Amino acid sequence: MSLYPQTFAPTLAMALVVGGLIVFGSRAERLASGLGRSLGKSLPFVASLLAAAIVSASSATLGHLALRAFSGELLLVLTAGALFLAGIRLLIWSEQRLPAEPTRSLGAATLALSGLLVFDAAPLVLFALTMMTGQPVAIAIGGMLGIAAGIALSRPIAAKDRVRIRYRFALAPVLFASVAAAITAFPA
Repeated sequence: MSLYPQTFAPTLAMALVVGGLIVFGSRAERLASGLGRSLGKSLPFVASLLAAAIVSASSATLGHLALRAFSGELLLVLTAGALFLAGIRLLIWSEQRLPAEPTRSLGAATLALSGLLVFDAAPLVLFALTMMTGQPVAIAIGGMLGIAAGIALSRPIAAKDRVRIRYRFALAPVLFASVAAAITAFPA
């Protein structure tokens, strides 16, 4: 049971778009662009980026486990809480500095990117989407592709950090509004 059951294809498309939008301007995106400059944008680097996105998108599985364990109003509270925390995370801006001696290890780059992505807003939103739609596989696949595309494409789009800051501050109220919409749309 989910809050708003959906079919696979629209859910996949929604997760792809949301994953890409949420990760835009994040610390992980800035780290990935810095590591891309030091490691070179090669096929192994793209594979490490995809691996980090897979780790981040695995939060959809956690949403599926929550769906199986809870129902009704508790499911709504978990969904609203995840969206609220994602909005708070979008409001937090911290500088990401590259190490003085950048690593040449793809494994270390993958671990660093995975660590930043797991604690970003994207996994929280994917978790909430899974609980709302009941489609963990579509959310995981779409989220993984959206996160990877968002990281890969955001550097050329926004060359200045001020654009990223404005974007993330503008996106946070949208998540807060979605919390309110989720709470009011749930039948009592």
